[in-house]
Amino acid sequence: MSLDLRLKAEVCACISITANLFREPAGGRWALVATASGLLMVGLVTGSVVFSGSWLDPRFALLGGGFVAMGTAERLPTPRLWSAGILRICAICLFFTFSGISIVTGLLDAAG
Repeated sequence: MSLDLRLKAEVCACISITANLFREPAGGRWALVATASGLLMVGLVTGSVVFSGSWLDPRFALLGGGFVAMGTAERLPTPRLWSAGILRICAICLFFTFSGISIVTGLLDAAG
């Protein structure tokens, strides 16, 4: 494949990702469920840390924050495309951070 075709393919992929991140919010029941479950998860982590000595791992607050950001992005009104895109990017970052911390913690526990 020539350099021009590869460059065009990469540009199209970037445009597609940008279009998906900054698309119109879908709304619906799923967004409400994601937001509510994220708030519940953050509330449980906060309660476990404050009241009973951390019976729930604090890294789950990252996961809950990701669900809140993702659900909120889908509940925004249509003119807020930019805000919805930023919230989706934040949710992706939180999910990757949670995954990375979980993998590193698992490897460190396995190593001894």
